[in-house]
Amino acid sequence: MANIFEKLGLIEKTETHPDINDFLEKNPEYFPTEESTEIDTNGIISTDSERAVALEQVEKALSEVNPDWQTTIDKVEELRSNLPDTLPLETARSTVRAMLNSFQIDAENLVKDSSDRIEAINLVKINETRTCSENITVWENAIEDYKYKIQDYEQKIQQTKAYSAAVNAVCAEKIEHYVGLGEFLSPGCFVGSGNTEES
Repeated sequence: MANIFEKLGLIEKTETHPDINDFLEKNPEYFPTEESTEIDTNGIISTDSERAVALEQVEKALSEVNPDWQTTIDKVEELRSNLPDTLPLETARSTVRAMLNSFQIDAENLVKDSSDRIEAINLVKINETRTCSENITVWENAIEDYKYKIQDYEQKIQQTKAYSAAVNAVCAEKIEHYVGLGEFLSPGCFVGSGNTEES
């Protein structure tokens, strides 16, 4: 699963994986002229790059269901696309079934293939969502840790600044005190001596 987050740039790349650009080049229909975004029902924005990674995971899962495209439900889409758009639904359905019979392809097997593909897609959704949730939790916890550390550092910075100011104030007071005593005994004794407070 780590390679997905490497491709999204969310974690550092630790081993060689196919670049997302390779996938986009092989699938030009998912290669927009410029990056676009999509907002889901929760208001989460996803980009084309993220959708391409998700699509790659789905396509990989689908390829393992039935690699023979001639006996997959996609065959129905291919045959249906060759029919006129104005053809009534029932006529189109019976025509496609007749064509499948001519190819000795069992329509019920294609229906099962469709069901298997839906199951595979749902499994990808479950696994990817779980992995994303786990990573989000880890990173949210890390943010809280950093917030605590930041607060701790900010407090230390303020304390150090306060101490630095106290050092300067105390030293200035003591220097003034001893300069006063010295001047009392010997006026002008500290002029040019470098023992007075530094500016």
